[in-house]
Amino acid sequence: MELNQLIMMGVFGLSWITALWIGGAAFRRYVPVALFSTLVVSIVFETAYTLRWWELESSMVPWNRVNNLWFVFGPFFVFTLWIFKLTFRRFGLFLLVNVGFDAFQMFVFSPWLEARKLYTLVNIERWQVFLLMLAIAILLYLYQLWFEHTFSLQSGPRGDSVKIDLPTWRGRRKAR
Repeated sequence: MELNQLIMMGVFGLSWITALWIGGAAFRRYVPVALFSTLVVSIVFETAYTLRWWELESSMVPWNRVNNLWFVFGPFFVFTLWIFKLTFRRFGLFLLVNVGFDAFQMFVFSPWLEARKLYTLVNIERWQVFLLMLAIAILLYLYQLWFEHTFSLQSGPRGDSVKIDLPTWRGRRKAR
């Protein structure tokens, strides 16, 4: 197995190991926004492939050269859960944490990945990807606000339990 594949699998696995400490209620509460994030980022990868913003040179699976699966379903998904668990409903903190994470990713981690030949930026600059990542973060925050409003998520006494009021198949019960 190639070293790059070991790195990808290691980052993927370590990110999911940290998910063990998120907590069941927070996991259930924020998994919809994390799934939405994978959809949004997958669309960004499709767009990047079409416009040649970057090229994937290594992949965890040999048939994938469009979507960076190890990243999208690993650290991006899990870190979305963590960031929302730790910062949701405090937009300033949410934005600050995302600026820090995105800056680290684009200006520290990304050059290291490029040096390892995992991918190459082609028709986009680092600062543009950084701004794109911040825009995605704001979109995700708005999605979570909408989701909680739409599905009437209510926090329990500790703020970690979630109740979703959804319609039932049987309809309303008659009053006795």
